[in-house]
Amino acid sequence: MAGKNFDISRFAGTIAPVRSESDTMREIAIDKILDNPRNFYPKPDTKALAALEIARMDLDEQYRLLDWMIDKGRSYTINEVRKFDTCYHSAKKVEQQPTPETEPLPEGQMVICGWMPGGTTPAEPGEFAVVVDVGGGKRLKRFFEWDGRRWMMTGGIEARIAPAWWMRLPPVPDKEG
Repeated sequence: MAGKNFDISRFAGTIAPVRSESDTMREIAIDKILDNPRNFYPKPDTKALAALEIARMDLDEQYRLLDWMIDKGRSYTINEVRKFDTCYHSAKKVEQQPTPETEPLPEGQMVICGWMPGGTTPAEPGEFAVVVDVGGGKRLKRFFEWDGRRWMMTGGIEARIAPAWWMRLPPVPDKEG
C-alpha cells in the first residue's frame, strides 16, 4: 500500500458513519436531562407514599389521623400525613417527659399552677421556682426571675443554665393579708 494511491471513499461508512435518527434523539434527551435532572426520574406516586406512611403508624395513631383529617377537612396527601405525623410525635414527646417529683400537699392547700418544661418561656415577666439540671443526674431547686428576654438569678445575675422546669410563683401577700 505504501506509495499507491489510496481511495478513502471506500471506507467512509466505517470511518465516519452517518448519524441515525435514534442518535439524534438520544442526544436531545441527554441535553434535556442535563438541563433539568428532575425530568429524568419518574414522579412518585404520592397516594402510595401516603398509604405507606399510614401503614407504618400504630393503630392508635391511625385513628388519631382519621379524626384529624375529618375534623380539619384535609385530604390524604403525603404532605398532610407527614404534617400530622410530625405534630403527633411532637405532642407524644412532650407527654413522655417526666415531671419533677412532688411531695404531698399539707391539709387544705391546693395546686394553682403546674411545672412547665424547659425550652419554653413565660408569656410575661415574673418570679419563678425553677429546677436546674446541672448534669450527673443532679438537679437544683432555685428561684429565678424572667425579665421577658432571659432568666435572672437573685441579685440580677443572668443565669448561665436555662431551667429544666419552671413554675410561676403567686404574688406575695401584703402584711395585712
